[in-house]
Amino acid sequence: MTIARFIQQCRNFITHPWAVFAGKLFFAAAALFFVFQLVDVHSIVRLFAAADVRFLLLGFVLIPVNLGIRIIRWNILLRSIKEHPSWSETTRSVMLGITIGSFTPAEIGDFAGRTLHLTEIKKSMVIGLTFLDRMQILLVFCITGAPFVSFVLFPGSRTAAVLSFFLVILSLFAFAFLGSSRFPLYRFFSRFPMFERIAAGMFALNRRRQILSFLFAFFFWAVICLQMFFFFNAFVPLTLRAAVIGTSLVLFLKSFVPFSIGDLGVRELTSVFVFSHFAVSNDASVNASLLIFFANVFVPALCGIPFIRSMDFSAFFHASRQLFNKQQ
Repeated sequence: MTIARFIQQCRNFITHPWAVFAGKLFFAAAALFFVFQLVDVHSIVRLFAAADVRFLLLGFVLIPVNLGIRIIRWNILLRSIKEHPSWSETTRSVMLGITIGSFTPAEIGDFAGRTLHLTEIKKSMVIGLTFLDRMQILLVFCITGAPFVSFVLFPGSRTAAVLSFFLVILSLFAFAFLGSSRFPLYRFFSRFPMFERIAAGMFALNRRRQILSFLFAFFFWAVICLQMFFFFNAFVPLTLRAAVIGTSLVLFLKSFVPFSIGDLGVRELTSVFVFSHFAVSNDASVNASLLIFFANVFVPALCGIPFIRSMDFSAFFHASRQLFNKQQ
């Protein structure tokens, strides 16, 4: 066996969907193991037992609000490539993407799952819109979280302040053009046949839909901040200002560590680190973060299970295989 062939086989194994899934599962387990070394499990249980049910209910009441915002955003994005997408197919597309994406390797299900209930639309363009959906959320997390890095984590550091300012400016620039054909990278991607149709979906928004989709992305961020505020106050007192700043930092920092399933473990570690600057106990931080995972990942994934019954599994696996081959 030649060295080149050996390297190619290693690359194929490492980038295989199930290898990526196994790696993320291992990373999540390792992160959670480390998290529970920082806290007292008995103390966590006692905190849950003494939790203020009113704040827990307020946090869970926001689950349909969170899902509603995601569905509205997806409908806005779909209108750029389909004239009148129905709310029914939009809802099925989002819920199926969430559910399949939560339990499939490399989260391919989110991309492939969103295409299955959409008719008269090229699948590659839907994949492009899904990339755009994720990039908009990432930009919102950068815009809202980066300014607090220097003020909270590195107070007095000029280097951190300059880097935060630069990142915010860069995010605002991308915010102004991402989704539009005016974006400089649109022509670059359009040169490659493999990415041409994906780029056609990713850069198809007019100015109005671009602004509306970003506006609802900010609503999505605001709901998560409000949920964290309620979940924290179920265990310990925390001001709304501290909850917004801390949650913005957590969402921003964990975006750069996409190595876990549903950010499990990563979110908890980041929360412990960030909210320690607000004199919040590790136990309360872990509890609030686990509740956010349960409310925004686990429950929506369960809600999407009924939509799987009407899914064409052969089409799903074909779409997943095509998507992964394009990534190669």
